[in-house]
Amino acid sequence: GLDKIQAVIDEELDKLRKEAPAAREMTRALNQTEAAFYRNMERVGLAQQVTFIHGDGTQGFQVPEKVRSVFLDMPEPQTCIKQARAVLEDGGYFGSLVPTTNQVQEILRALEDADFGLIDVEEIITRNYKTVADRLRPRDRMIGHTGYLIFARAIVKPEAPPMSEGALAQDIFAEIEDNGDQDSE
Repeated sequence: GLDKIQAVIDEELDKLRKEAPAAREMTRALNQTEAAFYRNMERVGLAQQVTFIHGDGTQGFQVPEKVRSVFLDMPEPQTCIKQARAVLEDGGYFGSLVPTTNQVQEILRALEDADFGLIDVEEIITRNYKTVADRLRPRDRMIGHTGYLIFARAIVKPEAPPMSEGALAQDIFAEIEDNGDQDSE
């Protein structure tokens, strides 16, 4: 079982090392991915509310108006955090999926620098189970796969903290005193 899977993986990796996929094959794979995405959105009734953008996110997202949410599923999403914030409405939702904790750290730093708050990270672990109803349990050997979901909200940072009522009253009183002193001269 496990040896056969590893042999197939090794064989496919050897093929890729010898000859990379042609541009046409990559385009076909991308088109299939986009089509599957749209089919899933149609199935749950969201196709009209979701825009799938394929392009260089570091150049910004070409949308006609601010959006409620942005989800980045790309090799280096940390490079597009500021661009995502630029198209998000205040309070908008951000999400991303990455495979490594190093990327999570980079995204967290980028989110903090780009006016995001309410940041949350979740790990996704895939683990297969034995499918015997009376002995349901995880498989003895696990070829695990993990991923990390990062979520955040676009926030508006106040420019200056508002004055308390007491500080405002003191400021007004000081101004009145200053004006009174000028009148007596």
